[in-house]
Amino acid sequence: MVSSIYDRVPFLLIGQHLPDIHLIDLQFFLWGCSNSLVDEIPVSSHNILVDEIPVSSDNFLVYEIPVSSDNFLVCEIPVCIDNILVCEIPVPNDNILVYEMPTSNDNILVCEIPVFNDNFLVYEILLSNDNFLVDEIPVT
Repeated sequence: MVSSIYDRVPFLLIGQHLPDIHLIDLQFFLWGCSNSLVDEIPVSSHNILVDEIPVSSDNFLVYEIPVSSDNFLVCEIPVCIDNILVCEIPVPNDNILVYEMPTSNDNILVCEIPVFNDNFLVYEILLSNDNFLVDEIPVT
């Protein structure tokens, strides 16, 4: 494993938010192949704050997704990439809980993480292990 998650850190910062719902400090720690990169993260709405997306390398992938609103939601989702998926999702909130993470073989991981709140934030995260492309996060 690399000595620091910041050894290879491309950043893409997008800042948008709603008055009462904030997706704060959305961090994807991707330890993948040596050519890891963050490519395109379009946000197709103005109700989300996306912040700090560091990328590093070494054959596995970890997300930390803190989400804050009037009620507090914290998701910590460790994922191991050798066609093995492990998820831990503590969610201390009654309002927000929908989570799907389908995976397939051939080193391709597809994550769909719909988060439903009073204002219905929905976003998808598609990840590929061909140089760890973080493809898109649409928000509707």
